[in-house]
Amino acid sequence: MSLKETYVSNLKNVPEKNRIFVMMHRGHDCLAPSPAMVEAIKKEDEKLQKKGMDPVEAHNAAFEKTKFEEQYRKKIANDPEAQELMQEIKELAKKEDVYLICYEKEPKKCHRHILIDLINKL
Repeated sequence: MSLKETYVSNLKNVPEKNRIFVMMHRGHDCLAPSPAMVEAIKKEDEKLQKKGMDPVEAHNAAFEKTKFEEQYRKKIANDPEAQELMQEIKELAKKEDVYLICYEKEPKKCHRHILIDLINKL
């Protein structure tokens, strides 16, 4: 079995079993980006779109400019609850398909991909 990822708007195509929501106020806050991280990327995204950048390109550029990945990895590394939950997810994914879910649709960059990388490296 395996660890997979998807977004909220795609839930109709995902089995209900082993859905793990990784955004604030939806079940596993410890695996979600902090509100400050989300706000920073949102502000930068809006600024870039006002300059005429495509919404997906703006989001992805904001992701890089705000050092989102670096901040997210640090947040998770310093959170014992997140570390414990990631280990549980890894064990479950050995036996069954597990879906990490948040809001961002491909091709927008998202913390789900970082989280899968972190879990796979445990």
